[in-house]
Amino acid sequence: MSSKFMLAHRGDLGVLDAENMVGEPKLDGTRCHIIKTATSLEMWSRNSKDNTYRVNYAELHNLPEVEHDIKNLNCTSVWLDVELVWFNKYGRSIMLGSQVRCGTKNRSAVLEKMRIYPITAMAFDMIEINGEDLTKEPFIVRKAMLKGFLSQHKKLDSLRYVEYVFNKWDLWEHMLSIGGEGIMAKTLMGIYEFCRSRSWLKLKNERIAVKQVVGYTLGEGARAPYFGSLVLMNEDGSYSGNVGSGFDTEELEWWTKQLTSVPHMEKPFPYRQVGDKYVAVKFPFQVKVRYYEQTANGVLRFPVYVGIASKSS
Repeated sequence: MSSKFMLAHRGDLGVLDAENMVGEPKLDGTRCHIIKTATSLEMWSRNSKDNTYRVNYAELHNLPEVEHDIKNLNCTSVWLDVELVWFNKYGRSIMLGSQVRCGTKNRSAVLEKMRIYPITAMAFDMIEINGEDLTKEPFIVRKAMLKGFLSQHKKLDSLRYVEYVFNKWDLWEHMLSIGGEGIMAKTLMGIYEFCRSRSWLKLKNERIAVKQVVGYTLGEGARAPYFGSLVLMNEDGSYSGNVGSGFDTEELEWWTKQLTSVPHMEKPFPYRQVGDKYVAVKFPFQVKVRYYEQTANGVLRFPVYVGIASKSS
């Protein structure tokens, strides 16, 4: 077995018509592998840089409601793939809740935050059960086994099964109507792979925004010859986030040349707000970015560069 997660490629609206795929709601939370044996419990988060295990929440005991349900499962061993989710009063999964809970370590603070942000482990796949490796079983078989296993337990308040549907258009329109993150399209006969696979395709509910470029961070590693990310500003002068993905090599070269040839200016935001040291510049263009949502502070979540929008006034 592996200490990595199965990941999805990006899809487009064409996946909604794919007859060999079903749809699941794309939940906005924290990915987690839950591994229970007769003598141990592990709850691993994912390191986004290399797709390996990062933090074992079972050692921190910061998700006691989930631990309780997992420990009460009637099995000798089980390995679940879940999303740790907080649902608001409208039933929408909100990243804030899982971020707060997964990042809280102090015991008294855990109990306080648990009352505000109760976490549900939404199980969407099962990798192993009672010593039986399920990775080579088709997705549809793994889902049936997962649903049957969880349905045997009558009192699981913090562990729930993620349903799938064949009508992906209806699910997509529903997710758009509630402002959800999008959907996952999964191949019915796909096996579980510990890597990025085209058996899983994600279709995200994304938006487009135009933002002013006011600086750039320095590139590191493979990006060392170029800039790291563009620092963005909202119309009201507040910080809008950084965008570092979506650039091809030609765009990286063009942007680096432009950014290093324009005048510097006083930094509009402190380093701690940007999250890194950066160079503030007077750049004459605005950029168009694709993003999932905007936080209450006006910061874009998961921004991706689309192109130059217009010349600043």
